[in-house]
Amino acid sequence: ALVVPEASMLTDPNPPRRQISLEISPEIGATIPDNCGMNPLLATLQPYPFERLRQLFAGVTPPADRAHISLGIGEPKHATPEFIKKALMASLDTALSGYPATAGELKMREACAQWLKRRYQVDVNAAFSESLIPALLPILLPFMVLAIPLLDFALAVIRRVRAGRSPFAPDKKHIHHKLMELGNSQQRATLVLYLWTAMLAIPAMASAFLPIWQAVLIGVALFLLSIFINKSKFDLTTKRVKVDFDDRRR
Repeated sequence: ALVVPEASMLTDPNPPRRQISLEISPEIGATIPDNCGMNPLLATLQPYPFERLRQLFAGVTPPADRAHISLGIGEPKHATPEFIKKALMASLDTALSGYPATAGELKMREACAQWLKRRYQVDVNAAFSESLIPALLPILLPFMVLAIPLLDFALAVIRRVRAGRSPFAPDKKHIHHKLMELGNSQQRATLVLYLWTAMLAIPAMASAFLPIWQAVLIGVALFLLSIFINKSKFDLTTKRVKVDFDDRRR
């Protein structure tokens, strides 16, 4: 019998000074190492499975007329191929002379990528480039939606600070004021700002499902539409102002 402390010693800070007896069979007990000076609870662990497996194989003799194939621990049973030995010897003064990079050598990464493509038809480079934008979309999309307001705020702060005023002092030089000075109504200026926001947000969202060039094309189309709306109103207003001016002169 082997005397060991009770298992409650692991959790109880003040365990009782009591010991229990654990019966261990001689054949198992022979595999338990001497743990003198170590945690005595290690003796309660089960023997290493392969130690018991060796005991089971001890009396087994394979047929003499057949080659023995060990399916046990997995220890090397075959000689190292010559090309591996030559590669190791050739790399002693180069690749094995220092620590490798964390990402691995370029040739190794290329070999891994080629194996994945050959074995599973997976193009690692293409998969990475295609999955990058969807992964960043939750971060990019809010900034794209707020890009115009943030730009307007930044320009207002710079403009007021350069003029020696408070960054929070009101003025009428915001982007929508500029659009209205061009002859746009308040509703049309708002529509132009919506189109500019869509010009940034919709392509960012579409890039997760469409090729990049198609997403960019959508943004360009929305930008041209905003210019058309703004320009058409500007021309119409200019003509009306010119007519009114001529009427006053008469």
